[in-house]
Amino acid sequence: PQYHGICFQNLGAVGNITNITARRNTVYNIAWNGIKICDGVTYGDISYNTIHDTGHNGLDTLDNVGTSKSSNLEIHHNNIYNCPEAGIYLPCLDNSTVYENDVHDSLDAVGAYSWGVKTQAAGLPAPSGITIRNNRIWNITKVDASTSAI
Repeated sequence: PQYHGICFQNLGAVGNITNITARRNTVYNIAWNGIKICDGVTYGDISYNTIHDTGHNGLDTLDNVGTSKSSNLEIHHNNIYNCPEAGIYLPCLDNSTVYENDVHDSLDAVGAYSWGVKTQAAGLPAPSGITIRNNRIWNITKVDASTSAI
């Protein structure tokens, strides 16, 4: 099962959930994703949130069925850290802008990857119309499993 701090999930036709806002939230100690936006959500503003200590991604747009993309989001001025997969993960998102976010201090100790901002997922169509600008990304690392204590 997936457990999210805040979840905007469209269970109807694409566009049934529209004009969303997640602003000035603190989301932490979450088993899965801090903020999840999926299944065709359109138009929204995700801003001024602090997201940290998640089990997977800070902010995630991966569609649950892999066929429906969300679109027209502005993701900005968020502080995201200690999220072991990606600070901002955008595989199922089109025509959106990601700017002025701080993504930092994330360490992947078990998987093969960790990213500040990632846009593509294996087997899914590439995102289109994504602008990523003026973000600050630092201290994204991976522990070498061959030298780490378990």
